[in-house]
Amino acid sequence: MHFLSRCELFTGAGKNRLLVAHFDHNLRSDSAEDRRFVENAARDLGLESVVELWAATPANGNLPAQARQARYNFLIKTATEFSANCLTTGHHQDDQVETFMDRLIRGSGLTGLRAMAAVRSLENATAIKLIRPLLTMDRVTIQNWLRIQNIEWREDPSNQNTDYRRAYLRHKVLPLLSSLEPNTMERIAATTQRIAQAQEALEWSLEQRWPDMEERVTEQGLTINQAAMITMPDELVILALRRCQKTVTKSDHPPSEKAGQEFITLVRSKQKQGEIRIRGLKISKGDKRLVFCGERTSPRQNM
Repeated sequence: MHFLSRCELFTGAGKNRLLVAHFDHNLRSDSAEDRRFVENAARDLGLESVVELWAATPANGNLPAQARQARYNFLIKTATEFSANCLTTGHHQDDQVETFMDRLIRGSGLTGLRAMAAVRSLENATAIKLIRPLLTMDRVTIQNWLRIQNIEWREDPSNQNTDYRRAYLRHKVLPLLSSLEPNTMERIAATTQRIAQAQEALEWSLEQRWPDMEERVTEQGLTINQAAMITMPDELVILALRRCQKTVTKSDHPPSEKAGQEFITLVRSKQKQGEIRIRGLKISKGDKRLVFCGERTSPRQNM
């Protein structure tokens, strides 16, 4: 908030107004201290703040993922209530590298390996842009700037818990890689940029080919020309699947690697009929058309 409050964009009468939003996950005994720290910092800067306590009891499973979803639900709700057109977070270059490494070992495709975008629309709130202005700055640079400006900050002690995958990558894996190559962090961050550029090139190529898909919306669902799909490289086929999935389900969540491979198999199969299901979507193959229909998700369906 200190960085944004000093930017020219947010200074002077008639300019955009800053609102500080903080979500207390309530997972640590001292989380209330973080909340008060944010409220006091916002007040000192003359900014309005909104805070919320996570009242829900986390279910069994991936706690970081649940916490992230709850946090973004709050941020989107707050941005909507205050008619905000953008949501700004403090993600930095180290976060970008950790995201890349996490997705790499999970076997993500190009869409996942491009890691975090500097600017993107929020799912379920496309009128709101998510902006990450610090994504090209590493943690040490940011901390040094705060020290020079005599600005205090707080550290989340759970970030030291190497039982969590990201913390393990941060404290164990990445320091080891950096000992082999001092510029590891910068080079991985640069790689995410090149992957993002490659993804943009693929999206451009698909856009050029899309008229051949003869996209139609019928009572059956969204249909496309199967013959045009068969002639495309596998990566474009997966990208086309994601485009159709988003059109039908309105979800930005990309299909899993398994779902992508099953779709490629369906498209390239010599059998004239076939059907697969991925999360929120049923895909049927006819003589000449592929049909995409939305349906309720099932625990057995592929992501």
